[in-house]
Amino acid sequence: MRIRRVKIVQIIKWLIIFVPTFIATVHFFKLHDKINARKKYLSENLHVDKHNQFSQKCLQTISQLQIQPMLNIFQPFFTKNVSFLLFNAYYDNRKALKNLHQIRILIYVTKFEFTAEIYCQFWYENQKLPKISKVKDFRLIWNKNWDQNINGLSPYLLSCEVDENEKDLPTFVSLVESPCDNANNKLKIINDETEEKKNFLVCVKGMKFYDVKMALILTEWIEIVKILGADKILFYVIDVGKEFFQILKHYELKKFAEIIEIKFPLQNLNKSEEKLQEMMHDLIAYNDCFYRNVNNFKFLVPIDVDEFIMPIIDKSWMELLSKSKNSSTHLYPNETFDAFAYRNAFFLLTNNHADEIQSEVPENFHFLQHIYRAANHNENSKHTKAFMEMENILTVHNHMPLECFENGKCKTFLGDRKTGQVQHYREKCENYKECDDYTFNTVRDDNLWRFKDEIINGVYGAIREIFGDDSLLN
Repeated sequence: MRIRRVKIVQIIKWLIIFVPTFIATVHFFKLHDKINARKKYLSENLHVDKHNQFSQKCLQTISQLQIQPMLNIFQPFFTKNVSFLLFNAYYDNRKALKNLHQIRILIYVTKFEFTAEIYCQFWYENQKLPKISKVKDFRLIWNKNWDQNINGLSPYLLSCEVDENEKDLPTFVSLVESPCDNANNKLKIINDETEEKKNFLVCVKGMKFYDVKMALILTEWIEIVKILGADKILFYVIDVGKEFFQILKHYELKKFAEIIEIKFPLQNLNKSEEKLQEMMHDLIAYNDCFYRNVNNFKFLVPIDVDEFIMPIIDKSWMELLSKSKNSSTHLYPNETFDAFAYRNAFFLLTNNHADEIQSEVPENFHFLQHIYRAANHNENSKHTKAFMEMENILTVHNHMPLECFENGKCKTFLGDRKTGQVQHYREKCENYKECDDYTFNTVRDDNLWRFKDEIINGVYGAIREIFGDDSLLN
């Protein structure tokens, strides 16, 4: 009976999750014939004046889609050649753009590579008619030399120019195949800008955790990155247990975290394709995290909840970063770097010291208990994590910026392992020829213990405030 009840609850949860996207898709198909007929009419009646502005006759045929746009929900948009799923839109006015401010649109595309002619319709608060801007940049958020996601959905960043001299900025944007089409999609433009930028924004990709033990590990991890210098953590949540979500809400109420609940489209893929598609999902989360905060922070730090960048000598990320910047200037005086990365060190939970209990710290503290790491760091760029300069970047990957303003190329400085490292607390090593070395050739590394009292007090305080007792600590 209990199993049956659990199944019913799971079915209800899935219905709640996918009904909005399903309704949007059905709505589109109902409008499909009507839209095609309208396209034919408009193609025969579309006029452009000598200033390349669409005529009033054309614009007056457009009516704004009368729905309240929802953030973080994929909206379908189909063209003759390719299908899109639109996620979010953002205003980008960074200095490197000079006078060419952009509306960035984060999307999924059903083809790995494609060509299309698409237009942005910008809608303004107090204007009945839209302004039109052609999509001038289709940027794949992936390296074409890596595995190609032929059967899956590929993440792209689309860009439309907006007139920076306008007194008012557009509040919504729609994508259309022909400039004066009536759109079937509508995205609210995210434009959040604070007076003074903070330093470090941590982005955590879509999480699925149900084990109660993970709730305590999460709290310890949050307290660690807070001590090291994170100003805010943005969590993308797919599905998590009750205790886990309570902890996230606690830190959100403290203004230290933000929760974005996200549901990715379901697809019929084989196992290897699913793994590649999960990587694409990660890139949607990381690039959304980046662009919705592009004006509010100086450095982006995409990491998972089983790892963090650890200063070896310094006490904070800012001190470590300053040291790395000084080193880069000394070694490469004529170069400017877009990111500062650090080598990975595995703290494997199945290494040759895995069964040891450290009496100096509480037994159920995950990171403080595991103080033996692989003696050798990963080779160069494998599993590195980085502080990324948000002012310089166009698209980001888990380990490095993908594209930057200067000719699209990014420059990443690899920090000295004597100054900083990525501490990666993974269950076991797989698919590396060095796995035996990482597992059995270990050294003691209790550098994190410099902060143990602060970590322990922070975790105890948070758990007691959230749950009212120490039950989760036992």
